[in-house]
Amino acid sequence: MFFKKNLIKGLLVWIPICITIWIINILISIVEDKITYFISSTNVIGFYIPGFKIMILLTIIYLTGLLKTNLIFKNLYFYFDKILSYIPLVNSIYSTTKQISNAILSPNSQAFRKVILLEYPPKSQYWVLAFLTGNTSENISKFLNNNKYINVYIPTTPNPTSGFFVMVKSSDVIDVNINVDQALKYIISMGTVIPNKF
Repeated sequence: MFFKKNLIKGLLVWIPICITIWIINILISIVEDKITYFISSTNVIGFYIPGFKIMILLTIIYLTGLLKTNLIFKNLYFYFDKILSYIPLVNSIYSTTKQISNAILSPNSQAFRKVILLEYPPKSQYWVLAFLTGNTSENISKFLNNNKYINVYIPTTPNPTSGFFVMVKSSDVIDVNINVDQALKYIISMGTVIPNKF
């Protein structure tokens, strides 16, 4: 539990930073290999070790989460955060990815915590497993006759990260009595791994 907590804290620090760097690198045409070159086992210790890069990255992420409780590190992170907020373009990318990371990974977050069934496309008699991500903003729902709308993420199979976002009436979805992990396994396995209960 302690390990998982610090790993999540580390991810909340690194995900916005890494995504910001990644997008900026695309814009200036820097290939990813040039970044990962420096943590290659061949360059560090002289010979190839499978999974070396992943091991190093996980260690860095975990140590970041561990250090996030340290007052000095907290202050450094605060000022680093402030600096990024003043840089045009970088600010918008970083702040957006930070908000998304906090929404998904924060222990107190309700994002991706509820699994639902949705008929999609509507009235097609095809049903998909989806995730409730929150209530639709009033600024948007007012254009939809002020009906009760919810935000839904529909994952795709076998890669759930390439899904899409829709806003639907809350009355159009069915609550499913399974957790997110079970739903993801069901989706990724293309229906072959049956959840414990529906």
